[in-house]
Amino acid sequence: MSGPSQHPSPFDPVPPGGPESRRSTRAGASGTGFRKRKRNWFVAGGVAVALGLGGTAGVQLLAQYGEDGGSPAASSRASGSPSASHPATTPSALKTVTAANAYRQPGPPAGSPMNPVEPFTVSISPDATGARLDKGLVGLSLELTDLALPSLSKDNTGLVELLKSLNGPMLRFGGNSVERRAFWTSSGEALPSWVKGDSTHPTAKVTPEDLRRVKGLLDASDSTAAIVVDLAHLEPERAADFVKTAQDVFGPRFLGYTPGNEPNGYEANGMRPKGWGEAGYLQDARSYADAIAKAAPEVPVIGPGTYSMTWGRGFAAAEFPEKKIYSFHHYPFSSCNGADPAGKPTYANLLSRSNRDGGIGFRQRMMAAATENKLPVWITEAGTSACPGYQNETNKSHASALWSIDYALSSGALGVQRLGFHSSLAACKGGPSMSSVCNTGTMSAPSGDFLTRANFWGEAFVAQLPAGEFLKLNADGDRLSYAYAIRQGADQLTVVIINTNDPQRAAQSKVTVSLPFPASRGTMAQLQGPSYASDNATVIDGKKAVAIPESRRPGIPGFGGGDTVSLPLTAGTATVLTFHR
Repeated sequence: MSGPSQHPSPFDPVPPGGPESRRSTRAGASGTGFRKRKRNWFVAGGVAVALGLGGTAGVQLLAQYGEDGGSPAASSRASGSPSASHPATTPSALKTVTAANAYRQPGPPAGSPMNPVEPFTVSISPDATGARLDKGLVGLSLELTDLALPSLSKDNTGLVELLKSLNGPMLRFGGNSVERRAFWTSSGEALPSWVKGDSTHPTAKVTPEDLRRVKGLLDASDSTAAIVVDLAHLEPERAADFVKTAQDVFGPRFLGYTPGNEPNGYEANGMRPKGWGEAGYLQDARSYADAIAKAAPEVPVIGPGTYSMTWGRGFAAAEFPEKKIYSFHHYPFSSCNGADPAGKPTYANLLSRSNRDGGIGFRQRMMAAATENKLPVWITEAGTSACPGYQNETNKSHASALWSIDYALSSGALGVQRLGFHSSLAACKGGPSMSSVCNTGTMSAPSGDFLTRANFWGEAFVAQLPAGEFLKLNADGDRLSYAYAIRQGADQLTVVIINTNDPQRAAQSKVTVSLPFPASRGTMAQLQGPSYASDNATVIDGKKAVAIPESRRPGIPGFGGGDTVSLPLTAGTATVLTFHR
């Protein structure tokens, strides 16, 4: 998952000093500046937007609500998950929504006393925030060793279809394996002595043949690729050969390279001497960039790819021979042993309003250097937590799907252009439980068949949204619901409502949306799950599949046209409402 750093990884043993030796990057980290307040601001995702601070990357998000409530729910399995199957409808039929062609969402559990939820109101402005949601926002970060897997092939139709669900994702190959277990060679060299693995952390020799095989997968699935090159062993010519081969093989599907995986952890992991720091990193990274620019001109450098707040400004301001893309990593809930109670990966923390708003503040501060230097921003590794499965109850859960949706959309609203949700193609049994995909084999004998987990469907839910510009909006009421509005031209608007209330305890909430134009019709799709803790039970419209095309979706219950719609929404859901003039 993360590279040679001090935060724990499900891919490698926890390093000496443990996860708490790392500066916390949890949502509630100090300095967020959030206070309980009521303001009549236009907001994106339930937080206020103030523009005029340097374009898209200057969007400021301010928390609008107070403390959150709720508690983790008991575990529930998919067997009792309510289904939402609907008759196909045509756009003309949606002008008159009847019980027969309206969306039928699951209701709260029958016979259970439900806690009332405050109504949620959303007023959408016709004014844009300056940020866009574009194809390719949602991608996967994988291990560099995964490049050598034979299953990454155009002939693996199951994997091709899985990646198509993410609608043009970036596959970023990096992680802890870069400086430990993976070795690039174009000349058939033997693995050097520093490449070491074990039964659950395999080593890999990555070759040009691997890249050619992966190119077929990229083409078949309409994906792109980025790579991380080993900086720890300081071989700029080998890195240049790797990047040059990737450029030649991948062509326009190659997005760039990163020198080193989380180099801010090199000193703690014994890969650089004490005092090396950011200055030493910039010197080494520039030697790589110079060698690579000669061998492979015009390939962007993506960096610094760290989780430390103190490492961004040097890279953002430094001169490099090619285009720079600013990147960082973010795992908000990585206090594995609970030394920081608000940073421990629990359902209550994961869906906490104050933690969520603090996480937005953290990303803003991480992006500040890019904003000042007018650089595009990618979060090349992201996830709920860097903690291994036995210390992270949220892995594989429906709660992680809800979190992923809001994290992706709030990042997009901030101006982030690409995300790499960190995963692995290792076995479902024995592999990292936070991964959104896994293979059906074993660690020693992996298969080419892959399964999806709950967080994958949260990622796919966002990936399938149509491209467009974020609009300003004002959200008020329920503090565990969030809203986003994305405009597609003058005649279409997509509204996403994420209701993170406990699906086992909370009643449906009344949601009222005021539109910036009168709509003649609207459609609805929804991601659902029976409980926060439900494992393998997250569905979209009752199925483990992306939503059907918008033109065939059911109508919005009770909406026959106009500029206002009101409807109840079930707790623990993410709903997409599409409106047409």
